[in-house]
Amino acid sequence: MEKVIEILQAIQAEQKEFRMEMNERLETIEKYAIKNGEKLDNNRDHTSKKMSFIEHKNLELEQRIFELESRFGQ
Repeated sequence: MEKVIEILQAIQAEQKEFRMEMNERLETIEKYAIKNGEKLDNNRDHTSKKMSFIEHKNLELEQRIFELESRFGQ
């Protein structure tokens, strides 16, 4: 009977160690997921600002072309 108890205790110890290791791995994965999510958000913000700037400049150029065509086209 003692042998069975020793085996069960060894199995419990291994399971506990396995759970702790898996928990650490999941925490690490969660940290990387959060970090990558933040990077994606920052890149989206940066891209959005760049696109807004480009669209604004494009509208300025179109307005300037229209003004020049209107002035010299007449």
